[in-house]
Amino acid sequence: MEDRIFTDEIIPRHEERLEAKRAEEGALPERIRKMLELGARAEANGQGEERVFRLQAEFMADWDFPDLHRSWFSAYYPTYARMSGPQLLSYFSWRTRWKAGERKMGAPVSFAFVHVYELLNGAGASGPLDAFEKLSAFWEEYRKLDFTLDRYVPQWLDDLVVYEGLDQSLMRREYVPIADRTTADVVAKLETGVNFDADPEFAEQTFELLCARSSYKLEKSSFWPGHESELKRLVLESFRKLKDRRVFGTNRWFGTRYIRNAELFASAVFDFSRRPEDRIYTISPFKRWICEKGSWRLEELFPERATLPEISAFLKTADAELRSALGCRRKLSVSDPTGELTRAVREVLGDWDEARRKAANPVRQLDFGRLAGIRADALETQEKLIVEEPSEEALPGVETALPEAAASGGVDEPEKSAFAATKAGASMGDTREGTPSADEPKEVPQASSEGPDALSPGDRALLESFLAGSLPSDLPGGLSPEMTADRLNEKLYDAFGDAFLEVVGGKLSLIEDYAEDLRELLQSS
Repeated sequence: MEDRIFTDEIIPRHEERLEAKRAEEGALPERIRKMLELGARAEANGQGEERVFRLQAEFMADWDFPDLHRSWFSAYYPTYARMSGPQLLSYFSWRTRWKAGERKMGAPVSFAFVHVYELLNGAGASGPLDAFEKLSAFWEEYRKLDFTLDRYVPQWLDDLVVYEGLDQSLMRREYVPIADRTTADVVAKLETGVNFDADPEFAEQTFELLCARSSYKLEKSSFWPGHESELKRLVLESFRKLKDRRVFGTNRWFGTRYIRNAELFASAVFDFSRRPEDRIYTISPFKRWICEKGSWRLEELFPERATLPEISAFLKTADAELRSALGCRRKLSVSDPTGELTRAVREVLGDWDEARRKAANPVRQLDFGRLAGIRADALETQEKLIVEEPSEEALPGVETALPEAAASGGVDEPEKSAFAATKAGASMGDTREGTPSADEPKEVPQASSEGPDALSPGDRALLESFLAGSLPSDLPGGLSPEMTADRLNEKLYDAFGDAFLEVVGGKLSLIEDYAEDLRELLQSS
């Protein structure tokens, strides 16, 4: 500090700085001077920095400066307005040599960003697709020298596809994972109200999604074999009723939709006022961009992959109600606090009964307009059949034979014959038709000697603890509750004809309906 001497310095006045700037600009080429004047007028008219840059970029798009000129430039959000005269000459010199095919390191990275901003705003391109292709080609060439653009350009290219409405195949990122595309298709068709009967593939996909998100597996139910189609149809039609009523969050069973502000061209100099019209760009039912009054929003659907208790209770309710409707002796107890699940399933079963009754007694409609023609044809036929014949005496014995035949039962009474025919027809039509229909459930086979004998001491101790109302901390073999339930259900399937263990809330539990059967099975073995 002792060697440094501080003295007063003259601060240049504003007028002096302006004169120096005018002198510097006066030495610039005429095209650059006009560009600076264009920017000054636009800024004076209240135009924003992005719009000023776009106007200047379009004005300078076809101008070349072949002279070699070098001046260092570095800025965040680099634009023409941030460059001095020598820096402008250096930039246009670099751009001209780049277009001519010169690829050398050493130029400021900010020059590359300025050229990217030009192409993003459509300067120097014949259209949106041409701008996309030129920007993509420039990035692929420049990244061979410097990877700085890799952080920004891929996202800006996708944003350009959205903003300009280009083909979705140009996008570099996969916005809808392959594993979620089926869910996306199902959600889209459910929102548009597609009928399950009109699209069997859609119905099958919806049923599979419901089963995948349920801890209660219909395929493992003893009632599933022989009633697959009835259960599928009951589940789908009941689900449609629940979804129409918007109960139990059915509109979110396959995913939740969110809307947030979209940040297109983040960290870029981009003029959004170039296309002010409202529009929507959709890439899938999972994602779409919405532009309203120049403001962009992003709507996304996040798929649900975990099992939901509501879906598990719904499938179990459908299984239980169909068993009850078809008279199955082995019932299921379900938990439905609000009664909405049971009500929806029973309404579908009631609709089936109503359709069955209408099919058994179809409505017959008469065309009364044809009666006049039928009557005229009958009279004409009657006149043709009338033939005058000489009167003859009644054959002897006919009048006396009729009472005798009637007394002996030789002639049937008309009323009695009609009643018998009606009764026979009613008994013939008593057969039910329609869907669903099922035979009387078969007897569940009794436990064979091989079922309980195949239980290990650890399995037997586990089952006895269920009957005692407790559960050991460790399961046999260190298996998970799901694997233990599947193993024991399969081992004693011949004894119960159904799954008697289930996993609720991550804990293994015994279905109460099978407690007595299990106790008898363990005591008899």
